[in-house]
This record gives sequence, structure tokens and C-alpha cells, in this order.
Amino acid sequence: MITLINLLLSNGRAGLLDLNLNQKQKVLNSGGFAYVLKDYSTHILFAEPKEGQTLEEAEKLLFSQLELLKKDEFPDWLMNAVITDMKLQKTKS
Repeated sequence: MITLINLLLSNGRAGLLDLNLNQKQKVLNSGGFAYVLKDYSTHILFAEPKEGQTLEEAEKLLFSQLELLKKDEFPDWLMNAVITDMKLQKTKS
């Protein structure tokens, strides 16, 4: 589940962070990754603020994308695209 959430947020092309923060240049760069272990997992999100932007402002932008995910306010095609990509990656490996 954490991998699915991570890919919805950041997959390098069409995740919420990619579309809403990186492509719209609201931050210099943002992304995330999941570190999955047997007994616990960690989900790391990061944002590199633009010149003149505070870390707190960049943090608020990250949290705004999490809120969109929690409220199910993202394009309908995104979930299907992420699942299809996960299946493709599994087939390749």
C-alpha cells in the first residue's frame, strides 16, 4: 500500500508532486520514496525550496498534496496508470 501511495504522489512523471509542484515550478524539486522493510516502513517526502521560499512554505506545499490524496482529489486516470505501471515493473522483474 505504501508503494502505491508513493507512486500516486511521486513517480517522476505524473504523480501529484510531479504535476502540481514540479511542473508548475512551485518548488525547485520535490519527490518521495518508500523504504519498505518486513516489520516497519518509512515514507520520505522532500521538497527543495525556490530562492526566497522558506522551508515552511515548501513543507506546506507537500502537505497540501497529501491532503489532495486523502480527499481523493486527483485525476481518475492516475490510479489506473500507477497500477498498470506496477504490474509492468513486476512483469519485467
